[in-house]
Amino acid sequence: MLQPVLRFLVCSDVHYLDEPTYVRERFENFVRLGYDIAGQHESYKALDALYVVGDFLDTGTEEQFLAFKASLDKVIREGTKVVPLLGSHEFFHAAGEREGVTTRLALVLEPEFQKVIRGEVHAVERLRDILGTEEDTHFVLNGFHFITVSTTRVWSQWYDTYTPEKMDWLMTQLREAAADTPKKPVFLFQHPHIYGTVYGKDGWSKPELCLPLAEFPQIVDFSGHSHAPCTDPRSIYQKDFTCIGTGSISDVAYNEYDAAQGWTKADREACGQGLLVEADGEGNLRLLVLDPVAGVVRKEYRIDRPWDPDAFTYTEDRAKTEATPEFAADADITVTRKDGELSVTFPQAVGDTVQYAVNLRRKDGSVLRRIVTFAKQIYACPPETLTVDFGKTAPGEYTVDVRPSAPFGTRGKAIRKGFVVS
Repeated sequence: MLQPVLRFLVCSDVHYLDEPTYVRERFENFVRLGYDIAGQHESYKALDALYVVGDFLDTGTEEQFLAFKASLDKVIREGTKVVPLLGSHEFFHAAGEREGVTTRLALVLEPEFQKVIRGEVHAVERLRDILGTEEDTHFVLNGFHFITVSTTRVWSQWYDTYTPEKMDWLMTQLREAAADTPKKPVFLFQHPHIYGTVYGKDGWSKPELCLPLAEFPQIVDFSGHSHAPCTDPRSIYQKDFTCIGTGSISDVAYNEYDAAQGWTKADREACGQGLLVEADGEGNLRLLVLDPVAGVVRKEYRIDRPWDPDAFTYTEDRAKTEATPEFAADADITVTRKDGELSVTFPQAVGDTVQYAVNLRRKDGSVLRRIVTFAKQIYACPPETLTVDFGKTAPGEYTVDVRPSAPFGTRGKAIRKGFVVS
């Protein structure tokens, strides 16, 4: 059992608005849950830090900075270091105070470079003046190095950017940290994922960091931006170093390559996620996925010897040994037809399941309609059954089959049911 000498929370994509919404209470509950777990440990009860990996605000107004600070003042206890960094949404206040236009719409209407720079200056100043931290930081906590690097907002298709100056600074900090603790993880935090790494990498990542960081196997990198669930095993990726996706406090989203319907947010009120990380004296890690909606731990990961590539287990090879999701032996499909509208209901499969392919077939076996639906296992209260609507269906003989798929694409056996529409 891991005996911690360090414990910290990390989350992203909280999205405070000017007006109070559910995210404020959810973020505060996330922090409280971290303290509760820390307090239950038999010997090490400290919560050493809270890192917020960007998009803690929705547009970066002064009101949002102040509201976030008020939440921190309410829940953070003495001894916990708080380090938020800038992602992308904090810069959306770029049009400034002109006629009260404070949303990303201002950037669409007035995309001049100077307006973008103005928004960045506001965000950096408010981060410093209101929250008391800098855009880029390097701290040592309990013998472990923590480094954050915020993005900048240069007008380029809404993409976040790292300037050459930021990259030079980051590489200097990493070299110092790696030399100081070669056999301990060096924790790195930035907003967008690193290209080609964790779940959400396709549309929500940046390539600049990939090659330069490869020389540091001890990096344990935390990133957000995609809102992709950290309960999904693809949220941890090890190759040259370790990458971890942080989910989202405000609303979790399924990534674009998982289903035909594209990037899809789950019901906002139904799920949110963040991480609690513990390290022992040898640098081994335990990660707990916290669900602040249900107030529970949803999943646990172990990362041993994160500085040693020979010890990496969260690699692409996991796709070869992934467990197959299966329906229970007595699983059955219920077919309902009302006012000419056809729907089918089926139970959730056992095991990690991302989605179901549901096929409505004609008598000859050809597919009349196909719907891919997400499993909703990330919800605070995952439903025991799912329902798919096929709409109006002509009279005739049909078969419906449902087949589950796991995160790395392993497909289980389908359940089927024949029926007649009269």
